[in-house]
Amino acid sequence: MRFKVDTCASVTAIPETEFKQDRYGRHSVLCRPLLGPANQPLDVKGQVYAVIQREDRKIEEEGFILQPQWPDLERFREKDTVLKLKQQRSFNQRHRTQTLPHLQHGQHVWIKPTCTRETVVSPAPTPRSYEVETLEGGWL
Repeated sequence: MRFKVDTCASVTAIPETEFKQDRYGRHSVLCRPLLGPANQPLDVKGQVYAVIQREDRKIEEEGFILQPQWPDLERFREKDTVLKLKQQRSFNQRHRTQTLPHLQHGQHVWIKPTCTRETVVSPAPTPRSYEVETLEGGWL
């Protein structure tokens, strides 16, 4: 089996996909509920007693076979989308971002690195970029 055994823990949880009845014996039905984080009941399929041997020591362990509980993906995606929009709004507000108008062919722009006024020729293949013609006839 591929799972971690914590000898100081009060219980050992075994995923149902890792438990093989023919190799590890039969499991018994659990009568009491097993609670997880925040006292949420876990979906326990059964209970098994196993002897785990590692190197020079044997550990007798009581294991609980659990059915994995997958999150509600649709609800998760909705919450994730709402959170991302909230983060985007917060960032845009904090940094005072604003949508700039698209530049038109022939429009003059100021290029900071060269401190010169140039003319827009066309949009570049990369987003938010433009091909610009310099006064000397070169291209940026």
